[in-house]
Amino acid sequence: MPTAFTQTVEARFAELTPTSKRVASYMLANLDRLGLETADQIAQQAGTSGISVGRFLRSIGYQNLDDLKRELRGAQERPWLITDRLDAFRRGAGQHDEAAPHAGSPTAPNAALAHSLELEVGAIQHVYQLAQSPAFARVADRIATADAVYILGIQSTRGIGNAFYS
Repeated sequence: MPTAFTQTVEARFAELTPTSKRVASYMLANLDRLGLETADQIAQQAGTSGISVGRFLRSIGYQNLDDLKRELRGAQERPWLITDRLDAFRRGAGQHDEAAPHAGSPTAPNAALAHSLELEVGAIQHVYQLAQSPAFARVADRIATADAVYILGIQSTRGIGNAFYS
């Protein structure tokens, strides 16, 4: 579920100044890191000043960055991302290795495969839940009705970009 901050920024994005749009874009893309950053660090990443970050936050209803951080701390926990699942799988694999029967046992690989399948099914279910969300519907509608859609694929994502282009 999107936070109040995310909803506010998305709703007012078109009205923002170019500088505020840079700040907003950086903040939206890095919500999980905002709790650890200062206004000056955000400004540096967005190519602006700390004062502009404060001005942006006041324009969308926050007193300052600490006000936003308090709200984000109270927000629901972020969804379990693929990197989180991979880390959990690696930790689980280490535990399975220690607790597993001898490598020659026929049940050792089956337990690991079953656990892996369970994680994969969970990831697929999560993707389908995201695809049914209002945010996904809004994005799909915006792309479908846009005059032009620019696609960028750099390095490892180049192939994906080419697939969308062709």
